[in-house]
Amino acid sequence: MRKKEKDSPKRARGDFRLYMRALSPRGPLEEANVETWQVVGRGTLLVALGACALQYYFLHVCAQILSLPAVVVFT
Repeated sequence: MRKKEKDSPKRARGDFRLYMRALSPRGPLEEANVETWQVVGRGTLLVALGACALQYYFLHVCAQILSLPAVVVFT
């Protein structure tokens, strides 16, 4: 492989190979933007799951409170 000279407009073969590799088609899941959106999607699903769990818990607690027998608190 020939080295690139500082003042020469010619490029080494390695530069051309790197350029051609950069232009070659890649899979859609190899893009950094796709990976970022996948992480964001997972985070959103986890937050939604947590919100659903809290909602179920508080609904269960409210149902238990409402099903308590009538007790006279103030006598």
